[in-house]
Amino acid sequence: MIGKKLTIALLGYGAGIIYASVRLFRGDMGSLPWPFVFGYLLCRGVYESVTEKGFCMGKAREEMIRQAYRKLFGRVGPAVMWSLPAAWILVIILALLRVSVWIVIGGLAAVIIYQIWLTIIVRKELKK
Repeated sequence: MIGKKLTIALLGYGAGIIYASVRLFRGDMGSLPWPFVFGYLLCRGVYESVTEKGFCMGKAREEMIRQAYRKLFGRVGPAVMWSLPAAWILVIILALLRVSVWIVIGGLAAVIIYQIWLTIIVRKELKK
């Protein structure tokens, strides 16, 4: 059975590479870094799915992050972990609904600031 990490890596990141590459070949230079980002994520996902060492490293990293969230936020740690993907999905839905561009920009700025803040405090906890 194919694992969910391998499926996400192959379908999601593979599609991201193809989409960004097509946009790049059409002259959109703003999409230049995206094939590399998706390529890195694809390689990491395949490595963690296929090799035993990568699988163990991925599980250990996920457990450390889960414990850091639990230590920082207590019982609501799992909810805080999922709040960032939920916020990104909300911004994408707002962009697809064609609401005012300022609402999308405001939501995007808020999510980026929240992600930076969350990354900084979790990284500090992991370094302890």
